[in-house]
Amino acid sequence: MEINGYFAYPFNYSLGEEFVVAPNRGAIASFSPSGLGYVWEHQTLGNEVFASIFSHGLRTLGAITTQAKINAFAKGATEDLVKTFTLLGDPATRLRMAD
Repeated sequence: MEINGYFAYPFNYSLGEEFVVAPNRGAIASFSPSGLGYVWEHQTLGNEVFASIFSHGLRTLGAITTQAKINAFAKGATEDLVKTFTLLGDPATRLRMAD
């Protein structure tokens, strides 16, 4: 079961939150589901995240994740996927890419 972004419990952090709030380690952000979904939709969304970065040249996390959701929805992913995937972190964070 993949609900790494399930942030509904106020006294427990989800796995995605734990990664983001870990001091001096962890992740700059987490893009994860807050509920259950279908594996094929998650795969489609993941592919669109990579396409947003490497094919479309997007660099800010908010733009990357939003565009990935739009493209996945256009490819048949459900509205549930769009609603449940959450970016935990600053959407204005810019990815640093090698030249």
